[in-house]
Amino acid sequence: MAILEILHESLIITAFVAVMMLLVEYFNVRTRGVLLRALNESRWRQYLLAVVLGAIPGCLGAFAVVALFAHRKITLGALVAAMIATSGDEPFVMLALLPSTAILMTGALAVVGIVAGWLTDILVPRDWARRDGCCELEIHAEEECRCFPRAPTFRR
Repeated sequence: MAILEILHESLIITAFVAVMMLLVEYFNVRTRGVLLRALNESRWRQYLLAVVLGAIPGCLGAFAVVALFAHRKITLGALVAAMIATSGDEPFVMLALLPSTAILMTGALAVVGIVAGWLTDILVPRDWARRDGCCELEIHAEEECRCFPRAPTFRR
C-alpha cells in the first residue's frame, strides 16, 4: 500500500510541474515574449519575481520558478532565492495560527533569499548551470495566437 501512495503523490507532483511548465510557455506565447524578456533585462527583477513566487503558500510558485530556470529565463541565483523564500504548505497553518509571525518570517526569508540569490550569481560561474540541449522557449511567428479556438458546432 505504501508504494501505491508514493506513486500517487509522485504523479500529482509531476502533474503540477508539467502544468507550471505549460503555463510559463502559454504566457510566453500570449505576450510574445515581452514578460520574459523583461526578466532578462534585470537580475533584480528575476530575484524579486522568484522570491514572490516562492513566498506564495504551497508549492506551485516554486514549481513555476523551476520551470523558468529550466527554460533559461532566470539565473541560478534567482532559483536559489525562490527556494530560500519558499516554505511549502506550512504557511497555510502559520497564517491561521500566528499571522503576524508568518508574515514577518516570510519577509525575512524573502530578504535572505534575495541576498543569497545575488551572492550565488556573483560566486557561481555562469557556465556552471548551463546545460546543452536545454529547452528554449519559442515565440510563434503567427500574427494572432488562437490558443483555444472555438470548436465548430454541429447541428443535426
